[in-house]
Order: sequence, then structure tokens, then C-alpha cells
Amino acid sequence: MDEVSDWKKLKHYGKKYLKNEVFNMDAGEVSRKNKFAVDSRDNNLHFWYNLVLEEPTQENYEGLNKEIAHRMKVDKIFETAFPAHMEGIKRGDKFLPTDFECYRKMIAQYEEKCEPISDYSLKYLKAFVAECEAIKAYPEFQAKSLEKISKVCSIE
Repeated sequence: MDEVSDWKKLKHYGKKYLKNEVFNMDAGEVSRKNKFAVDSRDNNLHFWYNLVLEEPTQENYEGLNKEIAHRMKVDKIFETAFPAHMEGIKRGDKFLPTDFECYRKMIAQYEEKCEPISDYSLKYLKAFVAECEAIKAYPEFQAKSLEKISKVCSIE
């Protein structure tokens, strides 16, 4: 019985210590840290940027330029193919997929005609979800949506 009581005390005081000493952050400090948090979609950009700051070599500048060019290309593809849906994404609208077959086809078309999905382009896949949900009542429009992706990527 005494051993169980000791473990309960250790658990209680351990939690209290962690809360007060290790994770002792007030709301202001949490807010400050969150302002400097990096979106996981931007890891490559921050990686190359920091590499250029630390070691400004030609290779590092090329890596940064390549990442920026990739991001601009992805932005242009989605803005051109799905402008109405991109407005919703920028507003923070939520798009929940229900037509997964259409969604898979859109992703496959993008990867076949444009480029492989990257960390950065993942954030725009909501446009595919929105498009699939918008045309769900008119399945014949799916071919037109797939064609939009092909057209935009052939211009690039």
C-alpha cells in the first residue's frame, strides 16, 4: 500500500513540476512563440533561406532560387486553374471531401501533367476538393476540370 501511495505522490508532484518549471509559459509567451512558428509547408523555403544566411554559396543561392521558382509555379497553376476556389482557400474556407474518386483523379492528373506533389503544393489540394464537390452533381464536368489542369501545366 505504501508503495502505491509513493507512486501517486511522485505522479502528482511530477506533473506539478513539469507544469510549473518546464512548461511554465504564460499566454503572452505562447503567443510570441507562435508568431515565429514556421508552417510545415514552408520548411524548404526556411531551410534554403537560412543556409544562404549562414553560407552564401552559389549552390545555396541556387537552392533558394529553385524553391522560390517552384512556389511561384505552383501558385500560378492553382490560381489559373481554380481562381474561385483559391479565393475560398485564402479566406480560410473549409472543404471536406466526399468524392474521393474525383479527388484521386485530380491529384493523379496534376502529378502526370504538372509535377509531383510537394510539401508546398499540398496546401492547395483543397482546390481539388472544392472542385470535386462543386461538380459532384454534374459528373460530365469532371473531364473539363481535368483538362484545366492539363492546359495550365502545358503552358508552364
